[in-house]
Amino acid sequence: MTKDALLSKVAEGFYRSAIEHKAVSIYREDLKFFVWNLETNDDYFKFLKSPFVDYKDKCASLDNIFGKVFVQEMLAFIKILITKGLISDIKKIQNVYNRLADKDSNIIEGKIYSAFNLTEDQITRISEAFGKKLNKKIVLKERSDPSLIGGVKVILDGTVYEYSINSKLENAKESLFNTIHKTEECSNE
Repeated sequence: MTKDALLSKVAEGFYRSAIEHKAVSIYREDLKFFVWNLETNDDYFKFLKSPFVDYKDKCASLDNIFGKVFVQEMLAFIKILITKGLISDIKKIQNVYNRLADKDSNIIEGKIYSAFNLTEDQITRISEAFGKKLNKKIVLKERSDPSLIGGVKVILDGTVYEYSINSKLENAKESLFNTIHKTEECSNE
């Protein structure tokens, strides 16, 4: 089994546990908070990953820091990841968990690229427009793409929707090429 397949199985098991405990959103928020803590505190992440730190010390640390914040199942899950050497992959596990939760909730998480920062209102209107088109709730995360001259590019479920000057120019170029090609064919006849 590949590591990605293993991580998917781990995330699926955690998601099934969340469903059984009727705590999908609680697990999601706890996972989000934990990953954010690791991303903002690299020293603590190194501590949890270190083979030189005793497992009991790691557990005591988790209990002290997160014991009153997380549900017990979350703490147990993190401890299992540590014992199995998978704590380094917590972000990948979180991504799979979120996809499973989104799928069951009829949510698609996507990315919106633009050359300039969009306002929250603009992102909301674009999300709602795609939501109506796809009959799903759309959550867009903004990313900057200076290569876009103007407009936006949205990626949802692997599909790219580009409404930019770049795509308009490419379409115009293709149309011009096709027109020239047809004209040449007609003159050769």
